Amino acid sequence: MRDYDKEFQDNERRKYAYDFDGVVRSYLMRTLSPFLRRSGKALEIGCFDGSSTLSLVEHFDDLSVLEASGELIEAARPRVPATV
Repeated sequence: MRDYDKEFQDNERRKYAYDFDGVVRSYLMRTLSPFLRRSGKALEIGCFDGSSTLSLVEHFDDLSVLEASGELIEAARPRVPATV
């Protein structure tokens, strides 16, 4: 029998085993894509490592991003084009 309480926990062989944020982000963007317009503007509040930003930039010509953490800005900067 599976122990779901242990499966989600990080261990030496896996970290964040199911990439839950990535799965949810992918599903959310596929679900919302018919309603997103490339010519529109968007604001992302809290970019973390830029993963969501990369998804949003595919749907908006004008994307503004706010992040309060300097460490997270530095983590996202190499992943996200400066023109975003």
